[in-house]
Amino acid sequence: GKFTLKKIDSQYQRDGDVIEGDDPATPMLRERALLAVDWSDEGRAEAFDEDAEELLDEDEDADNNGKGEKGPLTLDKLFELFVATEVLSEQDTWYCPKCKQHQRASKTMALWSAPRNLVINLKRFSQEGYWGRDKLETLVKFPVEGLDLSQYVRCPENESAEGLIYDLYGVVNHYGGSNFGHYTAYCLSPGDKKWHLFDDSSVSDASPDNVITPAAYVLFYQRRGAAPPPQTPPRQPVDPVEATIGKLTLDADYTDVEAGSR
Repeated sequence: GKFTLKKIDSQYQRDGDVIEGDDPATPMLRERALLAVDWSDEGRAEAFDEDAEELLDEDEDADNNGKGEKGPLTLDKLFELFVATEVLSEQDTWYCPKCKQHQRASKTMALWSAPRNLVINLKRFSQEGYWGRDKLETLVKFPVEGLDLSQYVRCPENESAEGLIYDLYGVVNHYGGSNFGHYTAYCLSPGDKKWHLFDDSSVSDASPDNVITPAAYVLFYQRRGAAPPPQTPPRQPVDPVEATIGKLTLDADYTDVEAGSR
């Protein structure tokens, strides 16, 4: 056949008989049952148009914020949306003590200070209904060097000679869905100043262009010109006897065990 259907459980494991694609019999399914479709090479070639699929992906990326603005979704655009003023709905009105009436309010988020190390978590999962969560595979383009936060940070005392410029030094990737997945990481080595891909026990070379993918989940940036973190003083050697929390003393004459604590 051109495809087979497999009934699976919530962990995506087979849970029932395999149903051939050209079998006219309709299987009995419970509510919220899950099916997996395995296409044969012939069936996939006939059912899918890979060129049209690529055009569809490009079209989805073209509308980057749902407001008709064209172009790829960027990290700068996400910051702009984060600090944009939002007028709350009728269900979120607040009571004004001056006019004694409920009024629609506006809300604005702002960044007051900029840290030495900036960690950005991209939202990759959305709630769909009561039970479902969907994985978001939208490509977010982010700068490897030169992320400028000066227009988003309010506190002037937080500025440095280098400005509020950040450079990327790590990316955590997530592959899979909400119920299963696999993590990898791109890291910029402080030793050789090169990018490397860490995938379980495998480590391979990478280029800066490799790190920008739809799988990017957590971004790690470091601020230029920021003072290094304070060094922790080396620990002094400790006498193992003094460090003992509990000890046992064996008396050879009475074979009793004495428990002492310090």
